[in-house]
Amino acid sequence: MATAECDDPYMWPEGQSQETILRSEFHCVLGSCLKFIVDQTSEGIAKDLRNHGYECETATKLILGHEDSRQRVSDYKIMRFLEEHRNEYTLLTSDVGLAKDCVEEGLPVRRLPNPLPTSEEILGLVAPDERKG
Repeated sequence: MATAECDDPYMWPEGQSQETILRSEFHCVLGSCLKFIVDQTSEGIAKDLRNHGYECETATKLILGHEDSRQRVSDYKIMRFLEEHRNEYTLLTSDVGLAKDCVEEGLPVRRLPNPLPTSEEILGLVAPDERKG
């Protein structure tokens, strides 16, 4: 899958609006990690991505084995999961601290803006080739 070139494939550039970025060619898909994990800050997009044919699960389900999101999954556990599944999953999160920690550790992550974009905008982020078609 072709990817757009960008200076930092993990983070939304500071000072740029969500609209500007979503209309630009800033869409980077990390390797072939087309399975996604979302933390509690972004779990609302999991169902939308699944409805569009993507494999996307919540950290609660993948790490704790249930779907009760009232029980928080620690950033440490999410990072450990990503380390163990480095070539399998990309984290989608609006948690700036977690995203930066993942970047520092070389883990696959895409920081989403807060508030979360619409599902159509999210699809543009994870599937730039489809968006262009």
